[in-house]
Amino acid sequence: MNRRFSVELCSDLDYDDMVVYISCDEIPLAILNCEKGVDHMELEMNCLPKNVHSIKFPLNDFLEVLSFAKLTLSTSQKND
Repeated sequence: MNRRFSVELCSDLDYDDMVVYISCDEIPLAILNCEKGVDHMELEMNCLPKNVHSIKFPLNDFLEVLSFAKLTLSTSQKND
């Protein structure tokens, strides 16, 4: 996975189940949740902070991090 990205599995009080935070260059990009089940995961995109005009990265890197985040969240649900 590209070093610019980070994936963090955690508990968030706004959700019943675990979620995954996805960041790039320490800028929060999205939250992946499985509130509607593992087969119906939702990706909630964050707005960029006011001091960040835009962020650019290769599409394949983002698809790879999404795949990793999905696997991380799916695995956490199976272990519960």
